[in-house]
Amino acid sequence: MHDLMYELAHSVSIEECSRFKDGDHSAEANRISPPKVRHLYIQSITSEIITIISQSKNLRTLIIENEASSIQQELMSDLKKSIKGRTSLRLLKLAGQGWFGMNDVAELKHLRYIYMSATDEPNLCKLFKLCHLQVLRILKIDKEEKVSPIDIGNLPSLQKLDIPKRALSTIPHIGKLTSLRELNGFSVRKKDGHNITELQNLGKLRRIIVFDVQNVSNCNEADAAKLDNKMEMKVLSLSWSHGQGGIDDHILNKLVPHRNLKHLTISRYNGIKPPMWIQSSHRLAV
Repeated sequence: MHDLMYELAHSVSIEECSRFKDGDHSAEANRISPPKVRHLYIQSITSEIITIISQSKNLRTLIIENEASSIQQELMSDLKKSIKGRTSLRLLKLAGQGWFGMNDVAELKHLRYIYMSATDEPNLCKLFKLCHLQVLRILKIDKEEKVSPIDIGNLPSLQKLDIPKRALSTIPHIGKLTSLRELNGFSVRKKDGHNITELQNLGKLRRIIVFDVQNVSNCNEADAAKLDNKMEMKVLSLSWSHGQGGIDDHILNKLVPHRNLKHLTISRYNGIKPPMWIQSSHRLAV
């Protein structure tokens, strides 16, 4: 029954959705009409595939999961040309080596979702000008230490931000992203725009990982993060790079999450005892 349902779904959706796995490009290409295709899944890059992308003028989704360690330079150049300035694209997933630079992606002005397994270009500033962006996920950035400060003022719709820690730490005033739901790595620093108070207005957060909690200056700052007001938060991780004994106790006592929290991780905490809100078993729902 499962196979029959798959075949039925595939035959019904062939006009709009196509999957090109290794070895079946010709068979699939003969069944589709590129002008009608809206969603493409591709496992390897060939000249035939690039032709289909070029002809798919209404393409909304492009997923490329190329496991090859390299792609011919000519094919890569043709691939970039095939999507250059494509305003119809909403989702772009590039799982493989970092073949696309920021200039190539930044021209796709209506993107909502970007996933890149790797990029060798540390200048992310142009990505942060994509004002419709809702999800940004980059797993690896080569030369990450060269990432320059990033202006996030143009991303009012961003809901998920997942980039390597060092790059994330260059983003000041993250509290402007009031639509944010997932923040996979906020590094607290004793610097304007990087204090833990930036979390105060992020009322829609569902998941957050906070690094370097030792840089919270005092209890007032910790209290001002207003973690207890974030009713939708389900996952919270608090991590210290080094401990400060009794000071850690006071800081953690003020980082009280809402009772709706489901998963809590505390790493390298150097306090003498757990916070009062953990000792009071009614604080968190189990």
